Amino acid sequence: MEAVFSNISDALLTVNADGVVESANAAACALFGHAEHELVGLPAISLLPDWERLAPPVGEDNVQADTTALRQTGHSFPADLTLSRFTLYGMPYRIAVARDITERKQAELHLKRTTSRLSALIENLQAGILVEDEERHIVLINRPLCRMFGIQVPPESLIGQDCTPMAGAMKPLFTEAEAFPARIVEILGARQAVVGEELQLVDGRVLERDFVPIRVAGADYGHLWQ
Repeated sequence: MEAVFSNISDALLTVNADGVVESANAAACALFGHAEHELVGLPAISLLPDWERLAPPVGEDNVQADTTALRQTGHSFPADLTLSRFTLYGMPYRIAVARDITERKQAELHLKRTTSRLSALIENLQAGILVEDEERHIVLINRPLCRMFGIQVPPESLIGQDCTPMAGAMKPLFTEAEAFPARIVEILGARQAVVGEELQLVDGRVLERDFVPIRVAGADYGHLWQ
């Protein structure tokens, strides 16, 4: 156990029945910015502010990880953490496993902000936009597209719906009704960008359609129709 404790990449602390740190591995020292001898003897709550609330009662034979996210809220620990606590059978102490998730949280926040900006941009474009995931469920659809095809429900209510029946419902709007859904299947199968393809509607309008496959690092993440 000592070899595992010293070499694991996550920060590990052993905490005795009084809630005092008895040992810390190198990752814990790096995370909390102190040498092991400085951490030993400290109350666990001084390092992990929610320790008393989160720690399982001493004496429980608990080998399941009870994992909780801790966020930085003015306390003196150095990062956003996830914390797992174990009370091992026959052992008079607990093990706290802490993982610094600051970088992951920052990436999630960046993605959320980017997605919000993209959604706002698409919503305010005059062109009709539909974004599907790789299984053809609606991820984003804007109001101009709904107006273009006489869709009477709010765009946000369509999120998550399958686009295949929607295409079937739209085909009577086109002069080549049967060709409309068939061409969609053809485009999706080819997985190649389509630009400026004209579509004739029965009411006399002519639409110009673009298709963009969404790929990230070679993986398929859906499609954008304009």
